[in-house]
Amino acid sequence: MDGSYTGTGSGYWLFHHCNKLQEVTVDCDYVGPYAFESCYSLQDVTFTNRDTQFYFLEHDSCHPFNANGSSVMQLTVHGYLCSKASALVEKTKSEPGRNIKLTFSRIEGDTTEHTEQIVPAVAATCSSTGLTEGKICSVCGTVLVRQTVVASPKHTLKAVEAKEPTCVEEGCVAHWACTVCGATFSDAEGKTKTDPTIAKKAHTEVIDEAVAPTCTETGLTEGKHCSICNEVLVAQKQVPAIGHIVGAWTVTRQATCAEEGEEQGTCSACGNTETRAIPKIAHTEVVDSRVEPTCTETGLTEGKHCSACNKVLVEQKEIPALGHDMAKTEAVEPTYWDAGNNAYYTCSRCGKVFKDANGETETTVEDETLAVLPSIAHGTCGYNLITWVLTEDGTLTISGSGNMKDYSSSSVAPWYSNRTKILSVVVEPGVESVGNYAFYACLKLASVSLPGGVKSVGQSAFQDCAKLTAVEIPEGVTSIGYRAFYGCSGLTSVTIPEGVTSIGSSAFSGCRSLTSVTIPEGVTSIDYYTFEDCSSLTSVTIPESVTSIGNSAFSGCSGLTSVTILEGVTSIGNQAFYGCSSLTSVTIPEGVTSIGDSAFWGCSGMTSVTIPDSVTSIDGGAFSGCSSLTGVTIPGGVTSIGGSAFYGCSSLTSVTIPEGVTSIDYQAFYGCSSLTSVTIPEGVTSIGSSAFDGCSSLTSVTIPDSVTSIGNSAFYGCSKLKHVYYGGSDLQWKEIEIGNDNSALTKAIIHYASTHAHNVEHVPGKAASCTETGNLEYWRCLACGEYFIDEELTQSTDEANVILSALGHTMTETEAKAATCTQDGNNRYFTCSTCGKVFKDEQGTQETTAQAEILPALGHTTKLVDTVAPTCTQPGNKAYYVCETCGRAFKDKQGTQATTVRAEAVPALGHTEVTDQRVEPTCTKTGLTEGTHCSVCDEVLTAQKEIPAKGHSEVIDEGTEPTCTKPGLTEGKHCSVCNEVLVAQKEIPANGHTEVIDEGVKPTCTKPGLTEGKHCSVCNEVLTAQKEIPANGHTEVIDERVEPTCTKAGLTEGKHCSACSEVLTAQEEIPALGHTEVTDQRVEPTCTKTGLTEGTHCSVCDEVLTAQKEIPAKGHSEVIDEGTEPTCTKPGLTEGKHCSVCNEVLTAQEEIPAKGHDVEKVEAKDATCTEDGNNDYYVCRVCGEAFRDEKCEQATTVEAETLSALGHEITKVEAAEPTWEAAGNIEYYICSRCEKLFKDALGTEETTLEEVTLPMISYVTEIILTRDGELVPETMEVDGRTSRTLSFAVMVQPAGAETKVEWSSSVPAVARVNQSGIVTLLTSGTTVITAAATDGSEVTAQVTLNVTAPDYAPRLGASTLTLNSVSCAGVSVDLVESYGNQILSVSVDDERFDAEYADSLLTLTSREAVARGTYRMTLEAVCDDGRTYSYPITVRVIQTLPRLTVRQSQRFNLFYRDSQAALTITGGEVESAELTGNSDFVLENEDGEWVIRYADPENAPAKPSTRATLSVSFAGYNTPVTRALTIGTVNTAPKLKLNPTSSTLNTALNSDWSVETVLSGADGESLYAYTDTPGVDVALSGNVLTLTLTEAKNVSANVYVQDDNWTKPVKLTHRVTVTNRLPTLRAAAGTLKLNSWFPSETASTGMILSQGNVSLTDVELTPAAREGTAARAESDKLNVYYDAESGEIVAEIADPGIKNGTYSFACTGVLESGTEISGGTVRVTVSNTLPRARLSAAMVRLNRQLAGEESIAVKVTLTGGDGYAIEGFEELPDCLDYADGILTATIPNADFTGGSYVLNAIVSRNGETATLPAGVILRVQVYDRAPSFRLTAKGKLDVLNPASEIVYTPRLTNAQGTVTDIRLEGADAELFAAEVVDGVVHLTMAKGCTYSTRTTYKVIPVLTFCGQEVTGSTLSIRVTQSTVRLAKLSNRTVYQSQTAPLVQVLSITSPATAEFGEITLNSRSTAALRNAVEAAGGIEVSGGIVRFPAKAFASLKPGRYTVILDVTPENAAADAKPIQTRFTLTVQK
Repeated sequence: MDGSYTGTGSGYWLFHHCNKLQEVTVDCDYVGPYAFESCYSLQDVTFTNRDTQFYFLEHDSCHPFNANGSSVMQLTVHGYLCSKASALVEKTKSEPGRNIKLTFSRIEGDTTEHTEQIVPAVAATCSSTGLTEGKICSVCGTVLVRQTVVASPKHTLKAVEAKEPTCVEEGCVAHWACTVCGATFSDAEGKTKTDPTIAKKAHTEVIDEAVAPTCTETGLTEGKHCSICNEVLVAQKQVPAIGHIVGAWTVTRQATCAEEGEEQGTCSACGNTETRAIPKIAHTEVVDSRVEPTCTETGLTEGKHCSACNKVLVEQKEIPALGHDMAKTEAVEPTYWDAGNNAYYTCSRCGKVFKDANGETETTVEDETLAVLPSIAHGTCGYNLITWVLTEDGTLTISGSGNMKDYSSSSVAPWYSNRTKILSVVVEPGVESVGNYAFYACLKLASVSLPGGVKSVGQSAFQDCAKLTAVEIPEGVTSIGYRAFYGCSGLTSVTIPEGVTSIGSSAFSGCRSLTSVTIPEGVTSIDYYTFEDCSSLTSVTIPESVTSIGNSAFSGCSGLTSVTILEGVTSIGNQAFYGCSSLTSVTIPEGVTSIGDSAFWGCSGMTSVTIPDSVTSIDGGAFSGCSSLTGVTIPGGVTSIGGSAFYGCSSLTSVTIPEGVTSIDYQAFYGCSSLTSVTIPEGVTSIGSSAFDGCSSLTSVTIPDSVTSIGNSAFYGCSKLKHVYYGGSDLQWKEIEIGNDNSALTKAIIHYASTHAHNVEHVPGKAASCTETGNLEYWRCLACGEYFIDEELTQSTDEANVILSALGHTMTETEAKAATCTQDGNNRYFTCSTCGKVFKDEQGTQETTAQAEILPALGHTTKLVDTVAPTCTQPGNKAYYVCETCGRAFKDKQGTQATTVRAEAVPALGHTEVTDQRVEPTCTKTGLTEGTHCSVCDEVLTAQKEIPAKGHSEVIDEGTEPTCTKPGLTEGKHCSVCNEVLVAQKEIPANGHTEVIDEGVKPTCTKPGLTEGKHCSVCNEVLTAQKEIPANGHTEVIDERVEPTCTKAGLTEGKHCSACSEVLTAQEEIPALGHTEVTDQRVEPTCTKTGLTEGTHCSVCDEVLTAQKEIPAKGHSEVIDEGTEPTCTKPGLTEGKHCSVCNEVLTAQEEIPAKGHDVEKVEAKDATCTEDGNNDYYVCRVCGEAFRDEKCEQATTVEAETLSALGHEITKVEAAEPTWEAAGNIEYYICSRCEKLFKDALGTEETTLEEVTLPMISYVTEIILTRDGELVPETMEVDGRTSRTLSFAVMVQPAGAETKVEWSSSVPAVARVNQSGIVTLLTSGTTVITAAATDGSEVTAQVTLNVTAPDYAPRLGASTLTLNSVSCAGVSVDLVESYGNQILSVSVDDERFDAEYADSLLTLTSREAVARGTYRMTLEAVCDDGRTYSYPITVRVIQTLPRLTVRQSQRFNLFYRDSQAALTITGGEVESAELTGNSDFVLENEDGEWVIRYADPENAPAKPSTRATLSVSFAGYNTPVTRALTIGTVNTAPKLKLNPTSSTLNTALNSDWSVETVLSGADGESLYAYTDTPGVDVALSGNVLTLTLTEAKNVSANVYVQDDNWTKPVKLTHRVTVTNRLPTLRAAAGTLKLNSWFPSETASTGMILSQGNVSLTDVELTPAAREGTAARAESDKLNVYYDAESGEIVAEIADPGIKNGTYSFACTGVLESGTEISGGTVRVTVSNTLPRARLSAAMVRLNRQLAGEESIAVKVTLTGGDGYAIEGFEELPDCLDYADGILTATIPNADFTGGSYVLNAIVSRNGETATLPAGVILRVQVYDRAPSFRLTAKGKLDVLNPASEIVYTPRLTNAQGTVTDIRLEGADAELFAAEVVDGVVHLTMAKGCTYSTRTTYKVIPVLTFCGQEVTGSTLSIRVTQSTVRLAKLSNRTVYQSQTAPLVQVLSITSPATAEFGEITLNSRSTAALRNAVEAAGGIEVSGGIVRFPAKAFASLKPGRYTVILDVTPENAAADAKPIQTRFTLTVQK
């Protein structure tokens, strides 16, 4: 580059080696290393950017003007004064060695100046240099005044004389000390530092003798002191006086109950006489009995007096008359079911009833009762006493709690007969569901009121309520049932609340008047027919929660004009919007994958539809009849367009069919008369019949070369069709199968891809703007539409590659700001940084100006707030004005005199409390707790709560079962308290006998039979007795003898009965003879030859008994002949091998030559005191021998050359004591030769000078008090509210003196101090804290504390407590420590109670069951401030046990011995429970459940007692709770069944006369059965019951089934019918098929017997054709036989020359008994058919550019036969390969041009093969085009979800293959990561990067497929951030005195992947709180846990503060605003 340069540029090596460059003017952000390296001609560089950054300034290397050589660079740098350019020049000046000389010159027009910043001076010390003060520019860093070095002054040394140490002071050795810094040295020059100190001497101890104590005087213990310094070493302690020792005392005056006595005693030690008093004796108490008061008369309390002195000890006091204790019975209105009553009062003491609370007017309950109300009808309709009543005004009222009963069209609701009288329905609170068919066909029903507790509306609940116009479904309903509002034709509006998740099918079908409906969030699907025929419905919004729209969901909604489908829906069902003729447009959201059949059929008003990329199929008729639809874009994921999909869309002018569609079905675009052109994409193989029939405006169509067939009439009626652009050649066009009636297509001009001349249009290049697209320069063929980027048309491309996308506006948001009363605001608007335009929206569609968006200030709009008088609870206020806009308060209307609402407030007056008396409950009526209300305003202060009626104590009156002859009773119930009959017992009539026939039993050979009889199956009474029939006797048959062999046993002759098969003489087994064993000798193996093991064989039958096995040759036993290593002088041997068995040499040993010596020299070394020396010598590294010469000629030894160590020359240094002036030392020794120091004279234990030196002695001369590192002033003002403690520390002078001090406080009551210097504040006042030295120097330091202390007394939460004395838990109340004053212990002064303290709670318990009453006592709390704080408390003791309720979950089944019934016991945590008063049952706990069982299961009583007493002990109570219990029982046997219940015995086939049936309903090994029916035997095995008859006679047998666990048997009956006939036989398959191509194949069929209890042994098959006929001759060529093992008829070809035809064979079956039965005819059909092969594609196209990498698979299938498999093809060409049903086509070589190939498949079946005579044709075409691809995106990137991704599906063009790899290029490539999984691209965010949600990132994908890298179009990527939702924070309360921080835990509710990042305190938090928190160090954040410092609360005034936290999630977007959450903090004293 020559001359000069002006422009922009940043980075490294910008003008590297531009030798001729003289001037540069550059605007750059960054100057990197070597930017102007070696530019030796450069004279001037001007940097026009004041913010230019220089790499050199940051990294101190790589100068931008680097002089790479010996020449010097000299130039002038022009720039702004205060910039990095000037700093660069300054720093360069300080580095002269760089050969760079820069001069700085200010740029023209520069007005900036440096901003001076002083660099402080650094003082020089004795040991280091200092620096003078300097100056730099704080903006650019330029040095304005350089700092210079200040030399270090030398030490000022002064000689210090040696000083001896004493026992109180250290000494020192003579030394020199610096008077400036205090350093000490051993020399006058200050070169060697030293510590001259000599330690103190030990004290000289003297013992201070002990002094013994006397009776009255104290003594002293032994002590010690120093005789030199008098320091007390062991202080003497005072021993207390012993006191007088008195033995026996003599009474001188007896004590009485009125006065004390007296006694005397003498001390045995000193003889002193003492007198002491004897206490008064106790009074002799006599009790004065208590007199109880009545309602009207007074009584007396219990009293006491002394019977000795008559003194009244406890005075009897009058007890006032009790007065009536009234329980009010509230007035109850009579209902349609129950009578009511007036209000009246009952005295619980005397039982009288009164009309008034004062008891003045007496009455009776009967007089106050009100009769029931009249109604049309009423009853119950639920399971929890839900009731209904229909009144004369037509109102049907449903009342109660729980669910309504469900009804049906056949089982109608109880009010159905009166449904025409129902005008309105009121469902009252408590009812939880509207039952099925509840109000079905209530034709006059006009209004419905449903309560908030209803959860579901049932099926057909309001079906056909035609008069119903509106219904409001309450909050809480979650489901609306099937047809719930079906046919409500008058219904105009319905409100469906949030919370409904399910709306049943047809729920609103036929609601023709319904105009609008809101489907709430939470509904997941819209079922079929839900809103069918809602013809007045105009709009509907489908929420995000809905995932599917069912079939016909909105069918027939002809008034529907708009529908909003939010994301979430994935499928739209068949006919979903069928006939919605008013619907104008619809946007189908992303995520929908399928559009159902006829989904939008007949939407004739719809003009546009948006189909998302997620849709993969458009079913038949989807948009049929959408006659107003003008355009549609079918997304890329769609692979097929269903039949009639766009049928009749007559306004459709354009349609985009994506690549990926493979077929266009019949009539897909039939009648689209406005469609002018259509492009069918590559990949479509077929165009269905009538696909474009009637497209009369169609002028051109583009058809790809992938199309192989065009159906009949596909383009019929396309009269304007002139041009067809075909993607293949004319030869390929001719091979397309074009159906009939396509003359418009065939007569059009066909433009072939490979034969036409391009008709080129030139399009110049145009830059893209914010809103308009641009393009590169390109050429386009008007005929074929192909694009080129060169005029010669050699470089083909796609449209996407030449079109430049509009840049889009780069928006900067100006946030909306509301105008206030005093300040202007503005609307939200956006400014494009590219074009400068201003817009209302971020998309840039609504242009505006910044001025137009300004909102002027509003001015105050005041409103008068009138004077309000205060009430009990509400404060009042004076008159003032409030601005309706900003909310500020003013005293005047004009808003000039500001005030506050608080300043104008008048406080509330407070309530005047009155007590409302308690009302006790009864069995059936509720009571009321005590309450209070205000007598002024009547507000209820303490609401009286309803006490539930106690309920009846239900007792079961057991039922009795009726018998055959006696009636029974049903179970009943009565109340054990009031004896009311709850369920009356009813008589059950006697059952009568159930007659059962006892079938006769046929006699057998050995057993007699029975005649038929009868008995009752219930009571077993015999009605007709059975009679015995004699046994028949055996029929004997001989079983022949069987001889044994070597291996098989034989049998002796035996006998059996031919009638019953009983063995009469058993055949005995004759053992097998066994083999005669002969041994085959063993042959031993050798090293190289195999051997044989020993074997055996039988000499009789020659069977090999033990086979001889080959023994492998042993192989050589290899022995290693170890090698020997050669030495320096001797040769060695290599390792060898030989066999230890045969001694053969396997590896010979070879000789290794000797190595020779390898020496190294050992240098001569002198001996020292401790180490040996040596002469020069040489040592061999290998053998270690020593030599005097290098040639190894003069041998020697190491010992001979070694010089012994010299040893130490030691001098002793005597010990010296340290003094005040000099250090001392202990005794030590020094070697004069090596100068080392030793502790001993032998020099074995080395030491150092520091170890032997004793430091100088030093006393404390000054004590300095410090606190937190700062000096303490003489007087401190201390506020105890901030902290209860202060910590002081001390510094002493001199530095080496003892630092131990003794602390004391002058007024310990104000503050005390411990010996660690920690002061604890106790109360307000003044004290002096003193620190005194303990080394005897008597030096002290003091600080005066003026303490202002708060009240440190703990805070007691309440002074009146209620304690339940039967409860172990006691009662707890808050006892809070104040200002950190820790509570050490608590106690009360009443011994009957214990007090405990823990975790700020005081817990009071009673030591025993204290009686009811009120107890007053004093609580004392001992705290760590040394004080005891007292509190008077009142304890009200009650005795209340928990209410015990018991529920038996199921009845106890008396039938089973192991039966059990669970009891649910409520009232508290149960510790134990037991049944008493009942010996038949026990109560046990099993896994936490209480279970009733038999007490003795083995001896379970027939009628156990069911009454017992239940005793329960609850946890936390010391007294059990008892109640009467009646155990509910049943006696239910298992429902046993026999399957079948009757059997048929065929005596023709069944010789043992037995039948089997299966028992169900019970199982177990302990089951057994027996019978009392004559002539029948029964046996039960598992669940199979066998009945054996003894005579061939029909019988009905009684079977009794019993189990060890049953208390009685279960009786069953089974009827056996006896017959005698043979079964029939037939073939399962009528015809067997054989193929003469495969003669070894067989065909088979099973044989079916008409009876299942017999089996075949053989089937004889005979050809049906007559002997001698041609048909018989052909039949004989078949082999047809019965396979007994499989039980099948098998047919096979015996002669392959058999003719095709059908051959018949007659079957005769042979049963096990030898009986022959007819089996019909079996037919065998012989044919010679073969299957046909079919290819999945007739043609494949391969790209020459991908030769060797691209392959296309064609699937091969067979039709026309079963069981065939393709084995391969005959003579496949090189381009084809076959494997596993797939033909793979590839380009085999560079010369390959393709062709058509006839392929003959080889098939196999059952192991035989055949070549198909009919071949298939496959065409392989080769083309040459550059491969490309498109990416279809799905998903989004979310910065808060690191795992989020965008999935791109590649669509390859001019390539067949799978994507295997990807890399990203472009400016933003480093921000993203991409990988390929299964051919799909997954793009994610790179770790550690920060993103903006307003930035569009650009990356270029480079994909690898078919072995090539292909670069794609630029991807635009936007990153999102999910909305973060935080859990609401609870408000908190803190105390000024608390010491623990406030912890607030934040929780992110969504999204789940978000985590906490930064949390800060928002500036809009209350200022006082914010300042206090910041002053206390700020908040502490850990994850989502925020801690507010406790120090902040002490400085806050009591009140409420608003806390707002700003939360920024981790990885949040750079432009994302923090989320705010708030809570209210209340500060209390």
